[in-house]
Amino acid sequence: MESRSVAERFKSAIPPRRAPVLRVGFLMPNLLMGGVEHWLLGLLKHNDRRLSWSVCVTNPFAIEPEMRREAEPFAEVVTGEAALAALVANADVMVAWGVYGLDEMLKDFTGPVVQVSHGCGAWTEHFLAANRAVITHCVAVSRAAATAFGHARVTIIPNGVDPRRCEPLRPRDVVRREWGLLPHEIAVGFVGRISPEKNPLATSHAVRALGPGYRAVYVGKGYGEDMRPAARDLTPNAIFVPPMQQVGDALHALDCLIMASPAEGFSLVLIESLMAGLPVVATPRRGHSRRGHSRRCCPGLAARSRTVTDNRARLPHLKPVGNCGATGDQSRAAIQRQSRAHGRPPSLLGRNHDAAMGFLSVRGSSLIRTRFAVCRTR
Repeated sequence: MESRSVAERFKSAIPPRRAPVLRVGFLMPNLLMGGVEHWLLGLLKHNDRRLSWSVCVTNPFAIEPEMRREAEPFAEVVTGEAALAALVANADVMVAWGVYGLDEMLKDFTGPVVQVSHGCGAWTEHFLAANRAVITHCVAVSRAAATAFGHARVTIIPNGVDPRRCEPLRPRDVVRREWGLLPHEIAVGFVGRISPEKNPLATSHAVRALGPGYRAVYVGKGYGEDMRPAARDLTPNAIFVPPMQQVGDALHALDCLIMASPAEGFSLVLIESLMAGLPVVATPRRGHSRRGHSRRCCPGLAARSRTVTDNRARLPHLKPVGNCGATGDQSRAAIQRQSRAHGRPPSLLGRNHDAAMGFLSVRGSSLIRTRFAVCRTR
């Protein structure tokens, strides 16, 4: 009897066995203030104890300090060949976006390599084809983005949004005044990374066609900023402002958003705009053209959106109604109500990030155990 009680006491003192932590390495060319980078931040912030993250940026000169500060509480951010070698030696799963030469970078890596597609243009198709030999799993943010993989089997995990970023923290009239907008002007905006494949000039073409009373506003930066002279030729009073981390301030100051990219897979700013109540005019890509798709990511939203094939031809017939009637406090409260209505805290909405976590933690760890017979937990 005594021996049994001692055994029972020892048994109760043994802590429950913990599930192994999966170490995920993320490879990307830059850490700027763009959609993919905020998608990654959402994954990091929504992380749980199943995953441990390290992010390797291949271009050390393409790191936004503010983005690094946001990422580092949740993941190690490293650059350089030595850091990459250490990451490859210690990671269980590698996830890559926008990086060429994975065959050389991961030549000593024996675990799963997950390639993520956020677009469906020539650039995306090119780097996916270049990395095909080492990719073991394909993930896309939409059916449109999945086409870049060709006939490969693809898991589709739509984007999710962070409602806190969509909340306006500054009054609309203050932001518009800083931009140089007049009270009566209708602001037609482009928000995001300025690059040729996103067709930013469509905004100026639209404003030129719409005539007096409309103003083109570009919020962002990128390697395509040499389009500024062309934009000013079309709309001499166009406004260019740097990217805003609190994107809700920009969305609340605009009256309409234009997304004219022919190569977008499923833009993050699209669903951020719909969540903020901003009317959206978008090219009919499969990731953009269906309201139902956006409603699955932001359920219950009364999104005022429409799609157009040619912005220059159709936009003169669209009169943006704006969101001038709501104050910043009202918009912020509406977004918070939307989050609570669907059982989510005001941090992340929808099950999209849960799906991504599940893909990595469940499939990744099982693949490591069964296909590669490795499950390092040190």
